[in-house]
Amino acid sequence: MVTPLDHRDPAVARRADVMAAWRRDLKQEAPWAYKDIGPVVSSLHAGGVAAPVAELRPLLTVKG
Repeated sequence: MVTPLDHRDPAVARRADVMAAWRRDLKQEAPWAYKDIGPVVSSLHAGGVAAPVAELRPLLTVKG
């Protein structure tokens, strides 16, 4: 069982290892951590697997 940690809790904030892991995980979910979708869509379209119909842009990323 995994219990979510509150990074603002003083007992948690004192743990450098926990805070470092929290920051690392937070960065992994940042929008710039993902590759550009353009080449992926282009290759799928060129291969006849899929056709683009809309372009969506993220406004923010929430990890919880």
